[in-house]
Parts: sequence; structure tokens; C-alpha cells
Amino acid sequence: MVAKVQCPNCRQQIAHLTGQGACPSCGAPVYLAQREVTILRVLGSAFFASVLVCAGLVVFMVRLGYQAPGAAPMLNYIFVGIAVGELGMMVLIERALLAQETVRGVTGAAIVLAAMAESIAILGVAVFFVNGALDWFVALLALSVAGFLYLATRVPGYGRLLQEYALREQ
Repeated sequence: MVAKVQCPNCRQQIAHLTGQGACPSCGAPVYLAQREVTILRVLGSAFFASVLVCAGLVVFMVRLGYQAPGAAPMLNYIFVGIAVGELGMMVLIERALLAQETVRGVTGAAIVLAAMAESIAILGVAVFFVNGALDWFVALLALSVAGFLYLATRVPGYGRLLQEYALREQ
């Protein structure tokens, strides 16, 4: 049962779906799109929670007085370059996956974007543990959050695409 869902076929607001998860008026599949959107929200939240855990880990280590070996200061610049490159690649990968025009392509795009945004925060943790560079960690964390904000602006459109493609695929 799904509350206040719009049917992608007849555009009617639906309070209760049929037993097969279809619109009671026209029979269009609505449950598949709603399920995929819910999965994307849960996975996106889990990826973002991972970023918060990274931040918490660094704060904990700073409070413990962690002293990094400082072995590779050039690594800071390399990782920021990788992070900026990842942000650009997010747009290209999203376009390629959405070009498939399938439910799997939309779901894949959202998952890949969330994973790429999370990986930027992990680069920040690596910079902190190798060089003790808190400022570089914060910069990479900010880039990670920018990736998640980009994804957040795309999710409403993904919901519409999921409804459209689910209707077409069934």
C-alpha cells in the first residue's frame, strides 16, 4: 500500500494500489517505481551516513591527539585533483547510464553517483591519516557533500523517469 502516489499513466492521485501494485483506474504499474525510489533513498542515506562516520572518525582521532607521519604532502594535491575529477565524471557517468532509458539505468546512475560522492570523503580520511592535514580533509569532505547535493537535486527527476520507464517496461 502506498499513500498519495501519482499514476504515471493517467496522472490520478492514488491512495491505495491494487493487489499487484497497479493503479486502480488504468492498471498501470506504480509499485515498481515507488519501490525503486524507496531503495534509492535508503541507499543514498546509507552512503551519506558513511560520510558522517568518516567525519566522526577524524574528529575522534583529533581529540585523541593523533600525530600523522606526514610522509607525503604532495598526496593532498593529488587527492583533491582526483576528487574534482570525480565530480566531473559523475555528470558524464550519469548521462551515460540515463541514456539507457531503463529502470536499471536510473537506479544504477543514482547508486554510482552516491558511491562516487562517498569515495571523495574516504580520500579525505586517507589524507588525514597519512599527513594529519585536517584542512585538506575538510576540503575533501566539502567536495563530497557537493557531490551529494548534486545527487539530491537529481532525485526528483529520477522518480519521474522511474515511473515512466516502469510503465514502458511492463
